[in-house]
This record gives sequence, C-alpha cells and structure tokens, in this order.
Amino acid sequence: MVSNTIDIRQKWLDYYQALGYKIIPSAPLVHPAFPTSFNMSAGLIQLDPKIRSPKKIKPLKECLIQKCVRHFDINKVGDNTHLSFFEMAGAFEVGNFDEVETVSNI
Repeated sequence: MVSNTIDIRQKWLDYYQALGYKIIPSAPLVHPAFPTSFNMSAGLIQLDPKIRSPKKIKPLKECLIQKCVRHFDINKVGDNTHLSFFEMAGAFEVGNFDEVETVSNI
C-alpha cells in the first residue's frame, strides 16, 4: 500500500486522537515568543507557557504536526540531501500519566 504525506500525517493524528490526545494547531514559523528564531521543534511554542506558568498544570495530552524551519545548515540547502522546511510530529503528556502505558503507545 502506497501512502502519501497527507495520509501518513492523518493516520498519525488519528492514532493519538483515538488514545485521547487533543489535536492542537501548528504554531507560526516565526512566533512573537521567539521573534529572532524560526520554529524548529514540535510543541515548544504550545507547551512553553503552560510549563512556565506558576499555576498548577492540569494533566493534558496533546498532539500536533508542527511546521518547522531548519536553519543551522541553511548553506547546504539545495545539495539534494538538505531541506530547510519540514513538519515534525509531536505527542505530549503533561501531568499525571503512566510511563509504561505512554511508552507502549509509541
């Protein structure tokens, strides 16, 4: 069976949604919280305010497909082995969770 990137992305999100994860949107490539850098990691923008908050975090399960830019080797883009734009999948649990169950879901 041949899958395209749209199918693979959707299967990944469907899998985690079936496990009770909330699908959250991709953050912008350049975000006001990090104005001097491109977004290069799934979940950083979305989870950072929750983790840094002085308020107690309610347990959460979230997943996303984050648009990212790789800029550390931007001078190599175009050599058939380097790309600058990619999408990174992420699934996150914060708060009360079972490590064994979480690892078995991966």
